[in-house]
Amino acid sequence: MNVNVVPSTNGHFPSGLLQESLLSILFLDAENGPKVRQRVPVTTYDGIYRRFAVKADEYWEKYKAPPGKVQAADLSKELEKGDPKQKPEVRDLFASMLETAEGINPQFVLDSVDAFLREQHYRRKFIEAAGLLEAGKLDQSQAAMLSGMQLPATTTAIDLAPKTLRELCRADLSVDYHIPGVLVKKQPMLVIAP
Repeated sequence: MNVNVVPSTNGHFPSGLLQESLLSILFLDAENGPKVRQRVPVTTYDGIYRRFAVKADEYWEKYKAPPGKVQAADLSKELEKGDPKQKPEVRDLFASMLETAEGINPQFVLDSVDAFLREQHYRRKFIEAAGLLEAGKLDQSQAAMLSGMQLPATTTAIDLAPKTLRELCRADLSVDYHIPGVLVKKQPMLVIAP
């Protein structure tokens, strides 16, 4: 299976390709894996991608490093033991993930994360609203749609190493997202950790 990782015509990854690229980073990239873990909760992934993300996250938590190709193969075999119907899908995703990793531009993938998170948030809220509407719960469906238009609070991670505290105090660290018809403000948050 040959996967060509390119942005779609509207300027962002199709969701499945981005999830696969994020998994490639989680499983194989010691430098950028922690950035993906920090920015993309495992609950954000869909279906089979989530099962892979959970395995990678558990591995990172225990060993403080990515699984790498050999351990990734072991984890993939563990995933194959789950639902027998998904065994071919697990194998295909694992093989494709390894291929993707060879030509991936991690910064491009990381730059696409915010749009992915917004897309996943909207998708989940719209599916919830559709289910409520189908069940005849119009008011609850409307409330779900309205809550779907409000993005969850997010934070911006900042690399503190090259900056002095004085520079940070003077910097405007907030970021605005412009979505047609909606202005979403990201509020700055400074976390100092060892």
